[in-house]
Amino acid sequence: REEADLIDEDTFEMGAGMPEDHSDEEGKEWPFPGFVNELVGLQPGEKKTILHTFPEDDSDDDLSGKEAEFIIEVESVKEIQKPQLDDDFAKTVGGFETVENLRKVIRNQLQDNETSKYNQEYFQALIEELVNGATVQYPPVALEEEIEHVLSHFLQDLQQEKMDFDTYLKTRELSREEFIEKEIKPVAERRLKRDLVLEEFATRENLRFQPEELVSIYNMAREQVRSNDMLRTLRKEKMDTRTLTDTLARSTINELFNQRLTSRLRAIATGQTEVAQTTAQSESAETATDEQPAASPEPDSSGSDQATPDVESNISESTVQE
Repeated sequence: REEADLIDEDTFEMGAGMPEDHSDEEGKEWPFPGFVNELVGLQPGEKKTILHTFPEDDSDDDLSGKEAEFIIEVESVKEIQKPQLDDDFAKTVGGFETVENLRKVIRNQLQDNETSKYNQEYFQALIEELVNGATVQYPPVALEEEIEHVLSHFLQDLQQEKMDFDTYLKTRELSREEFIEKEIKPVAERRLKRDLVLEEFATRENLRFQPEELVSIYNMAREQVRSNDMLRTLRKEKMDTRTLTDTLARSTINELFNQRLTSRLRAIATGQTEVAQTTAQSESAETATDEQPAASPEPDSSGSDQATPDVESNISESTVQE
């Protein structure tokens, strides 16, 4: 028999639970399937020796095909003491008077989360159906600009994760041209088609912003830039007042546009077009006029009385997403 190697000597705490509670990132029980069951029933001070042969195809190359001997000594066994679910407990987790009040808040939050999730999926499905049924034509330069836009946001996301583009391409075993063609271009094509379809839909459904709404939104954004501490810091370090105000105003316009868009889509899908249109206009008007305008904004040559949705791309799991 070969001389044994000491793999590891460590003191660790293992919580009680099912084997899946002690799995690695790939979902495999650590250090091998069935290990947790070997510990069941052991008392403090007890020792146990476990022999295990790792399979040849084990993900850990250092252990593939090797027999390991685990010598275990239980130092202590602890039990989780759960508090009583009563009024006293409710007061410690948020100042609730009774446990029933706590249950009610949690129930409402869960319902709101599920409703929001359902609405988001529902409206995305409506938009996809609208886009898939449309025939869209655009000049090549429009796609080139969208590709640059998507790539720019992707590079910003890489920078936030402290990874340079060349290193990323090496990990993916792709050239710049291949990456753009296979991953950036398809996203850009879908985004461009989506934006053009939604812009046409907004035009036909008259989803526009009135000049006074834009003035109010701009003034609210300018006031936020002046009064918000975080925005003031950002203004001093990275952006001038005008640029930051424009960015904040456009973000608000995009949000209001999406509200009107989803309301109109829901109305068409449910046959309640007039009710939804009135509601959407009332809600957006209230949002835009929470504060009275202090002054008229400076003219913006790139401005328009109609906003289009801003759908950003981001990096997730080292892929480009819409």
